[in-house]
Amino acid sequence: GVRPQDVQSDEAVSFPEAQQTVADLLKDRILVGHAVSNDLDVLLLGHPRHSIRDTSKNPLIREALGISNKKGALALRRLAAELLGEEIQTGEHNPHEDAKAS
Repeated sequence: GVRPQDVQSDEAVSFPEAQQTVADLLKDRILVGHAVSNDLDVLLLGHPRHSIRDTSKNPLIREALGISNKKGALALRRLAAELLGEEIQTGEHNPHEDAKAS
């Protein structure tokens, strides 16, 4: 997981710099990820809804898994297991693992 020493070291990127870098990367692009609103909220950023493809809410993924209920987000852990055959999130939170599975 991300620890305080990871973000408080001299090599760490400042929050405003990270925020601006992500904002620049997203400009005029389609954002693909899992539960991306959580990440955008943490970064205090917005993105046009029509430019977001969120695997936690994708109806085609629900259909592939045989899920008729359209409410609630699909867990990344479940998607990784059922669609990729990968077991993730078994111990300490690992953002790299989550990003790879997304």
